[in-house]
Amino acid sequence: MNQNDTNSLIRRRPRQARSRATEKRLLDAADTIVEARGFEGLNIADLVRQAEASVGSFYARFGDKDGLLRALYARRMALLFARLEALGNSGTLRAIDLAGGANLLVGEVVRHYRDHAQLVATFHGRCAAQPEAWREAIELHLRLLRKLRDLLCQCGGHSDPNLIRRVDMGLHLVFAFLGERALYGEVARDHLPFEDGELERELSAVLINYVEGARQ
Repeated sequence: MNQNDTNSLIRRRPRQARSRATEKRLLDAADTIVEARGFEGLNIADLVRQAEASVGSFYARFGDKDGLLRALYARRMALLFARLEALGNSGTLRAIDLAGGANLLVGEVVRHYRDHAQLVATFHGRCAAQPEAWREAIELHLRLLRKLRDLLCQCGGHSDPNLIRRVDMGLHLVFAFLGERALYGEVARDHLPFEDGELERELSAVLINYVEGARQ
């Protein structure tokens, strides 16, 4: 590498670091606004002011509000996948039975839907009106479902080939409930309220009862 290449690399690194920091500030600020006011309550002027960024930096990174929404959701999903990956790598699941694994995994998913209800509902609602974005959303959802299925099938060292199909169906039932609850918002939560931890236990029971019942 000659001196000019070295100088170029040195100049580029600070810009890249600043760019990542700016993107993080924009996403952090957007998260705060969405949870407080909903996605419809977010306007770009407020966002860039809170993030101490420029309007140009917003459009350069996200293009529009829908691009911002997808980036927000992708970041949350990446964190969820990282937690699931760590759980799978820990060996915990192989040491427990299906019921214990369901409690752990369903708990992670329920917390994702509950803690980011505004984001989840808006993401699915807006993507449904955009065919390309909807295909991407479905692929992401199926990737999550496959990850959960593979992790759950680790429990107790199971090797039953029919287990995969039963777990798939049980997980679809869990996600159908959570998706409806997210989209219906407060109306659904008022109609069927749950105390802390209760929803995780109920949905874990739904999953295990289906899986175990289908075995018989």
